[in-house]
Amino acid sequence: MRLRLLYEHRFKSAVAIVYDHNGCILLGKAKNNDDRKGKWCFPAGGIELGECPGEAATRECFEETGFNVKPQQMAFEHGPKPGVGFVVCRLIDGTMKPNGEFSELKWVPWNKVLELEDLYHDVTEVLRKPSASFP
Repeated sequence: MRLRLLYEHRFKSAVAIVYDHNGCILLGKAKNNDDRKGKWCFPAGGIELGECPGEAATRECFEETGFNVKPQQMAFEHGPKPGVGFVVCRLIDGTMKPNGEFSELKWVPWNKVLELEDLYHDVTEVLRKPSASFP
């Protein structure tokens, strides 16, 4: 229990890196009023009290996209983003319903993601990490 508490408190927000059975990655065009605005990003948000990063990534993904996902590994950190837990998740089911966070959502083939214009820099950097492995 103590290890879980230490793990939970290390992260303040969670990012869901979602893949489907076709090997496509879920991205949303952000409407935020920060450096993500107009960029293709992963679903993400704050970790609520009592949640671990995987639970937060699952909840945020459903709230922002309408998709149910299942974490496939423990969260990992990305150097320039301390306190942010990146969680690789597999699509379970759901219907595409972007909320106010994204102007649009799309599934992008893994080998085409890095070719997208307006790709948020975290997407590029994180997908190149060995930690972001997909089965």
